Amino acid sequence: IAEEDSYLEPILSQASQERYWDRRFIYPVDEPCIGSLYGQRRDYNNGNFFFYHTGLDFTVCAQNLNVYAAAAGEVVVSEALYVKGNAIVIDHGWGVYSIYAHLAEFRVQAGDIVQPGDLIGIIGNTGRSAGPHLHFEIDILGIPVNPLSWLDQEFP
Repeated sequence: IAEEDSYLEPILSQASQERYWDRRFIYPVDEPCIGSLYGQRRDYNNGNFFFYHTGLDFTVCAQNLNVYAAAAGEVVVSEALYVKGNAIVIDHGWGVYSIYAHLAEFRVQAGDIVQPGDLIGIIGNTGRSAGPHLHFEIDILGIPVNPLSWLDQEFP
């Protein structure tokens, strides 16, 4: 975990001057069935280690496995990571980032500009994952926040 966090930290801690998103983020899947909420305690190794969930997990409920950009931005990461598996990170400007993890396939690459609803990947089971799902995370300057806040309210 520490190695992956140290790799992502300099990427997620930058605040670009341009704001790409507008008002509200959209759900990144067609049928948002939430399997695990932000902040839930996670126990590993028979309770010898615990951590708190840094995002939302969407289980597979739709007839497809499509993953969409939640808001406009620039793809800054599109690669395989150890814990998050195949992951995409989108910079939305002003230090706001969305992360899409455990993907089976990438449909974008670093440097691509995306709009809300653009197909960016396919749900999978890569990295540290117990089954097919999308781990969706919102980070503000490298600090995970509750993604539901960004999906359920508008930001002027």
